[in-house]
Amino acid sequence: MQRGEKMHYSEFYRTLMKKLELPEKAEEEFTVVIKKLDTDLQFGREIDKLVMRFMFPKAHDIRRFLEKLPFLAERYSVNENTLQFVFLLLSAEVMAKRYVKQNFPDEVFYETVKDLKYKLQECLVCKGYNGTFVPHWFEGFFRLERFGLGRFQYEHTDIDRDITTKSGIKIKKGTKVLFLHIPSSGVPLTDEVRMDSYKKAYNFYKDTPFVKNGNIIFVCHSWLLYKKHYEFLPENSNIIRFMNDFYIYDQYISDEKEDLWRIFGKADKLPYNEMPEDTSLKKAYKNWLIKNDEVGGGAGLIVFDGEKIIS
Repeated sequence: MQRGEKMHYSEFYRTLMKKLELPEKAEEEFTVVIKKLDTDLQFGREIDKLVMRFMFPKAHDIRRFLEKLPFLAERYSVNENTLQFVFLLLSAEVMAKRYVKQNFPDEVFYETVKDLKYKLQECLVCKGYNGTFVPHWFEGFFRLERFGLGRFQYEHTDIDRDITTKSGIKIKKGTKVLFLHIPSSGVPLTDEVRMDSYKKAYNFYKDTPFVKNGNIIFVCHSWLLYKKHYEFLPENSNIIRFMNDFYIYDQYISDEKEDLWRIFGKADKLPYNEMPEDTSLKKAYKNWLIKNDEVGGGAGLIVFDGEKIIS
């Protein structure tokens, strides 16, 4: 390395990849490219410049910078998908420094960046390679607008309509709320896990405008809130218990059935009678699809007072 050159395969990246618990083969593939950034200095400079342009002054326009990676992958003879993931890992170093500056806990940083692992796992199941097929998704994390807090992720948004809950709580359009995302971590949505995340979110945001009159509002749009789950899933299932946390105020039918991959992986396009049923959820969904040929989702909200759900 020349004086002043950045060392890419540093303690930060070795620790990050171990903390993410990436599959061994994936870690090996990413490490090869990260080390190449140190041995091919021009390659390292070009990637560094791209990361800095993306992350400063604030993470922005990630699609525009991702579009430049195929050219660099071809020029420096590396796999395009691998380089794309390395770009995200390198951006995480800048993100980590901003967490320190904001006095955010290390635990929150690692819970947040673990979504890299979850998206990699999705890619392996659905596409068969180490990478991600939704790299643009990560911009919200790099902008410090989306955070992993326990089982769920949360980001800023405004409610898009006036809503009155069953208990009579009135929520006006434009109210600041937190959008709740459910990463595909594989952790069951048990009562303890869900409540732990709600409490972590409340404590993380308690000194912000998102807590008003002692309450915080979580909003979720997801296939998990499909009301017809009540017709074919057991009432004690974790999905049903998760649904019961919410006041579900909207429903939709998915004509393209685009969320079936979340249940069946790469088998989502098979004829219904050929879909696997190696889990109770797959079996229930397979039988439902054969009989009804319908899937959908919903939108719901939770009003939470820091200890319990109140509406």
